[in-house]
Amino acid sequence: MANPIDPVDAALLAKLNDPALAALMPDGVFFDLSPPNAKRFVLVTLLLAVPTHGFDPAPLYETSIYLVEAYGLSSSGPDAGVNEAADRIYELLHRQPLTIAGAAHMQTLRTRRTRPPATVDPQDADLRWQRRGGHYEISVSPI
Repeated sequence: MANPIDPVDAALLAKLNDPALAALMPDGVFFDLSPPNAKRFVLVTLLLAVPTHGFDPAPLYETSIYLVEAYGLSSSGPDAGVNEAADRIYELLHRQPLTIAGAAHMQTLRTRRTRPPATVDPQDADLRWQRRGGHYEISVSPI
């Protein structure tokens, strides 16, 4: 797992450090980029972080949107493990609490499901990458 600096990033990756998800995606959970030769993994990408300010200099709360997707490389058609991993990600995150250093967790919601078409592997035209997951909105308030 990557070692992010942001406490929300760290809390999200900690939540995804789950034995059931690891069984489906044994290459791990990573921020932005997987390591070489990984074939079954979860990628987390921060799409947007928006602070909401009041009268004080510090934000009242911040809402971040993450893309969280399971990736699988397959040569034999649809990969049920990728769908199962996306379901497990949903179970772990949607409306579930996060423990965040220095902040109070307000909510985590999946706001959009993702299921892009399979793409051809650039190194082997017989292989297809499949992705499943969603956009997860996490709102936190500084303590």
